[in-house]
Amino acid sequence: MIAKEEQRKREEQYRIEYQKEEAERKAQQAAWQKEQDDFERKARQKKAQQKKVCGDDYHKPRIGMTLERAKLCIGEIKMTGQLNRADGVVSAYEIPDILYMHFMDNVVVSWGRY
Repeated sequence: MIAKEEQRKREEQYRIEYQKEEAERKAQQAAWQKEQDDFERKARQKKAQQKKVCGDDYHKPRIGMTLERAKLCIGEIKMTGQLNRADGVVSAYEIPDILYMHFMDNVVVSWGRY
């Protein structure tokens, strides 16, 4: 009788611990989901704001676009090199494996996609 009573108490303790752990897991999962939802909402807001500011230039490079506008409207571009020419210095920028752009005096002179 005593052994059965002790076993029942242990099983009840295990059940209670399991329920607590399950509640903690669910709370953690809900927190992660909220964090993910907030991140996605902020990303959508940023994209909408960027589209509003850039208009037709949104993710569409063009000849004559300034470096600042390209960084704002195209996205994160990084300098990969420079080339000295008789008429000036050409700076090469790219979004790796997607897009390359060449600038002279901070204005796009050529661009292309990989």
